[in-house]
Amino acid sequence: MPKSKRRPLTGMGADAFFGTSTEEKETPSDSETGGRLDSRKEESSGVTKTSFYPRQDQLDKLDDLASEYNKRYRRQRRRIDRQDIVRYLIDQCDLETLADLQL
Repeated sequence: MPKSKRRPLTGMGADAFFGTSTEEKETPSDSETGGRLDSRKEESSGVTKTSFYPRQDQLDKLDDLASEYNKRYRRQRRRIDRQDIVRYLIDQCDLETLADLQL
């Protein structure tokens, strides 16, 4: 009788003991799909993923603003986060607003 080959358990975590759930579908990585997953997500939501690098004090201020907004308007509106604040500020900004910009 030939021996069956065992799968290595390295890097499997809980899956080594419990297996993968039939409800959980493995999603292909961007490298496997050529980045198509992100583009479909972006098209359906209308946003484009981007990066910017604020200072820590700026991140703290964004978090504080979101937290205070959510406390003040918790019954009247949906919760907001950093991205909502940044999108709003971009929409409100124009060339005149940037006149005082100092780099």
